Amino acid sequence: EAMAARVDIRDNAAVMGFGARAQKEMGTFSDIALEQMLRQDIKPLESVMQTLAEQIKSCSFTAQAKGLFRRVFGGAAPLAEVQAAYEKAIPRINACADEMTDLMRDSALLDRLYERNEGLYRELCSLIVVGDEVIAQARARGDKEQDIARMERRVQDLRITQAASTQLAAQIRAVQASDELTCSRLQA
Repeated sequence: EAMAARVDIRDNAAVMGFGARAQKEMGTFSDIALEQMLRQDIKPLESVMQTLAEQIKSCSFTAQAKGLFRRVFGGAAPLAEVQAAYEKAIPRINACADEMTDLMRDSALLDRLYERNEGLYRELCSLIVVGDEVIAQARARGDKEQDIARMERRVQDLRITQAASTQLAAQIRAVQASDELTCSRLQA
């Protein structure tokens, strides 16, 4: 009620400024968050996983069987062949490990983005409650309907921003889930 008492709905600038900082911050924040999420591209990760699988398969410890004895009992590849295949695969396996490290770093960034979004959401909720209180007090005082309608529009704008915040939270969590699934596949 104390915050609501400080808002003069007869002052157009006060009404337009009510919650403007939170809306502007949410707009800037959502642009940054969406940019971060757009950087997440699953197709390169799928190719990294495919490359990793191919490299692991290429490090086979069995060679093509030559001769009857090797065909029957299976032959082990000579140590030099295994070592050469392993050395050839190491750079690509390391690249996959680097990719997984990047994914983990991205997941931590997404956690921070989610927390910031949650803070903005809570601020918007508080502003909406205050705005509704301002409207109720204005009606009780018998203020002009035009002033009340202007404040109602402002509160509605805040509700729309709040809905955008809710959608952004869902998007952040979806990208995180995708990253975590990819990480678990790379680790497996």
